[in-house]
Amino acid sequence: KDLKKRSSHQLLNLSDEVEILGYSFTIEGAPGDLRQSYNEGELISSATRNLINKVTKGKLIVIEKITGIKKGAETKFPAVVYKVI
Repeated sequence: KDLKKRSSHQLLNLSDEVEILGYSFTIEGAPGDLRQSYNEGELISSATRNLINKVTKGKLIVIEKITGIKKGAETKFPAVVYKVI
């Protein structure tokens, strides 16, 4: 599925019952160059959208430091990795 059309819950592989507090979004740029943005809450920041829109084939996307509230408790969630094909 096209990453450009995914919601934050879909990008993070989280159910809609999780209240997203924040996450870090990192993407490969040129060799040796990593670009990163941080997102607070459930909205995908304009910086992250910009990175998603510019990603090219073969690059890795790593989403980590994912925190949210599930069943009333703050929880850390595992990182998610995408390879753009």
